[in-house]
Amino acid sequence: MNRTVFLITFFILISSSLTGCISNDSESDNIELTVQFAKTNGTIIKSFADGELVSTENVILNFNFDKTTSSSDLTIFGIETNGEQYVTESDKNSEISIEFSSHGFYHLNAYAIDENENSKNMSIFVRIDSTVHWIESNTNNPEPVKIEPVPENNGKYPGMIDVFSKVENPSIISDFGGGGQSVQFTWQIIDRIEDVCQKKSSEVEDGESDEWETIHFNTYEDHELMITYDDGQDNINVEHYVTIMYAEEETLPNM
Repeated sequence: MNRTVFLITFFILISSSLTGCISNDSESDNIELTVQFAKTNGTIIKSFADGELVSTENVILNFNFDKTTSSSDLTIFGIETNGEQYVTESDKNSEISIEFSSHGFYHLNAYAIDENENSKNMSIFVRIDSTVHWIESNTNNPEPVKIEPVPENNGKYPGMIDVFSKVENPSIISDFGGGGQSVQFTWQIIDRIEDVCQKKSSEVEDGESDEWETIHFNTYEDHELMITYDDGQDNINVEHYVTIMYAEEETLPNM
């Protein structure tokens, strides 16, 4: 009889313990985390004129927690990335905006917390490319353009560097009826030890222009895009677009 009572008591205690564990898990599961976003990628644009930075367009992405529900009152919505926290109180605002000022592939940890300190998390992956738009006018000594593909967030490296460049030899007509001369030059992409990775030589007649478009896959170190004169000293106009691009692996929009 005593053995029977002992066993019944033992099983009651075990059952109570298990019930408590299951109850705690279900509390957390009562949060239905839904984060809506129209975009998870963008391109930072930096514009230079004659070597001076004139404008920067950063990327701002918005994340809306409005459809997140819970059996208990929600208190906090938040996003963590690269050690930075973006937090809002749920009763005041359900949207979080994040501004990205450097290229990179970012892992965002979005979460919601209720009044009982239960939480629910989800991962969002964001791709931020960057473009340098560079213009020089009426120059016979074009400045080199820095290409800096190493991500500041210490994350995944970009997939490639896309370069588009245009050189124009503007027409010159002097008071005596003479025109300008042709210009011979070479585009070069060089690495940090000044080895030439890619190049293209060209000759542009007075009033004409030429273009160079190429892709470079060494994204593990800084480079420079240069134009050097081979012959002729007429002034030229230069326009570059240098884009650092990541693989398209971001989380797909859901709005």
